[in-house]
Amino acid sequence: MIGTETICPREQCTACGACANVCGHDAIAMHEDELGYWYPAIDVSRCVDCGLCKAVCPALHPLELHQPDKVYAAVCRDVQERASSSSGGAASMLGRYVLELGGVVYGCRQTNCRDIRHVRVTEQAGLDELKGSKYVQSDVGLCYRSVKRDLQDGRRVLFVGTPCQVAGLKRFLRREHEGLWTVDLVCHGVSPQKILQADIDLFASGEKMPEKERLYVDFRWKAGYGIRYGIRYRELPEKRLLKSISYPYDPYITAFMTGLSSRENCHRCVYAGSPRVGDLTIGDFWGLGALEKTAMNAKKGVSLLLVNTAKGGDLLSRAGGGFVLEERTLAEAVRGNANLQRASVRPRNKDVFKQILKEKGLEAACRAAIPLSRYVRLAVVEELKRVSPLVALFKRVRLLVNQCKQS
Repeated sequence: MIGTETICPREQCTACGACANVCGHDAIAMHEDELGYWYPAIDVSRCVDCGLCKAVCPALHPLELHQPDKVYAAVCRDVQERASSSSGGAASMLGRYVLELGGVVYGCRQTNCRDIRHVRVTEQAGLDELKGSKYVQSDVGLCYRSVKRDLQDGRRVLFVGTPCQVAGLKRFLRREHEGLWTVDLVCHGVSPQKILQADIDLFASGEKMPEKERLYVDFRWKAGYGIRYGIRYRELPEKRLLKSISYPYDPYITAFMTGLSSRENCHRCVYAGSPRVGDLTIGDFWGLGALEKTAMNAKKGVSLLLVNTAKGGDLLSRAGGGFVLEERTLAEAVRGNANLQRASVRPRNKDVFKQILKEKGLEAACRAAIPLSRYVRLAVVEELKRVSPLVALFKRVRLLVNQCKQS
């Protein structure tokens, strides 16, 4: 019987899964609420009241955070690796090095649009399947247990995930492991897979679209002017392009980008700042070149790399041969990335969005929560981003202004 007892306050729960992983009696499982947000549920018939679930909860026992020591703009030397990555390919190169050591990599894989979860990877082919941003909450399942077994077997492990997932793993392990490297992602927030499925039901219906088991979705892709957001449907196994809906015309990506569909805890996230929980932090280097010139072409994707611990620095120095690295300042990284400054602000109409989502579905919820005037502004901004001369001029003006301030 599922009880009503909670492990941590609901508004603080990240669904990291540490509690479910640590329970030796399998009395805890992650269950969806009516909107699809995951929360732990306790089977009181199995629970022995040992208290381990609360002992490992990061919300109840925050971890030590580390201020970055070094900041880099990074891109793969391998042109194809960079082109097939969401940004500069930093995560792929780190993973490749760990696999070459005979180690194991854990990261998020999309098998198809209905199956997005953390998996264990031991071969390069599997590493390629981890590529691509997934703007949805990954199901970690019981992979923390698997990480622990690998560490006990003496294998090197690289774990890549959102900061709350890294925190969940660390609290589950309950001590530092020399063989473990953790990489946290600069995170805007996470949305439920159930809401994504509602979006797919809206736009992937029709006689010419395959069943969901053969559908793959991109949440962003590289265009001539830089990164483009939206939902792009591709058919497996070849990933043949079927349909593309750009932001802000797709309701799922719009709800995600505006924070309407994010978990409640995302708006008070303790990991949204420059002190970090992982050994390394990876993200997009937004605003690169705004404070001082750069030799890197941001249109092709440039990774931001924060070195937060000595272990992280050691990993980067070992794997660094696969990168082109350019040292930058933390001020530049923080200036260009709002989620290195603070958690994503809770939208004013979020409660309206959630209520209409229950009653009338995703499309109606977005229309109710986002005024038409804002839709127009979002669309205009996205169109302006595609005008390369305007973007280049804007960056040059910002650079000149910043140089004048420094002189």
